[in-house]
Order: sequence, then structure tokens, then C-alpha cells
Amino acid sequence: MFLLEASRFPTDGSVSQRASRLLMPPCSPLGTPGCTLSVHDLGRALPFVSTLALRHGTIDSVLHEYTKLRENPATLEALVLTDPSLSLALGLYLAVAR
Repeated sequence: MFLLEASRFPTDGSVSQRASRLLMPPCSPLGTPGCTLSVHDLGRALPFVSTLALRHGTIDSVLHEYTKLRENPATLEALVLTDPSLSLALGLYLAVAR
């Protein structure tokens, strides 16, 4: 959500709930039988979930990105350039939510 906030995208409940319904996996935990990274298990959520699942990140890196964006929202553009998978996931979210 901090990326959406930094991009000045509305994060009210109705917008985020709609996007979550369309993008979040209908099953859990990922990787278990019946909840693999496949079209069969994830359906329309596959591109979004796959993009994030393949992203190399840690809690520390996410908190670092969050802190950078809170201090300077203009760094979103730099983050997009340095983290293409996150950029793709954000693009998928924005496309679905609009």
C-alpha cells in the first residue's frame, strides 16, 4: 500500500477491496497442493502473484523502501527503475483498480 500512497493512488476501502478481490490468490498457502503458481490454482490472480512471488525481497528491504518513500515520495520513480518486478506488480494493481 505504501507504493500506492506514494503514487497518490486512492487507497480507500472500495478501491483496494476491488483490486484485492481481482488480484489476490483465492487459496493459501502458496506452494501447497491445490495452491501452486498455476493458472488452474490462481486463475486471474496468477500474473500479480507470480510477479511478487518471484521478487527477491526481505522484510528489511520492504521497510527500507517504505522509509525512503515516506521521506521522499519522488523516489518512487527511482524504485520503479531499480525494481522492475515490483514496478510490474504495481502496474498490474493500478490497471485492475482503475
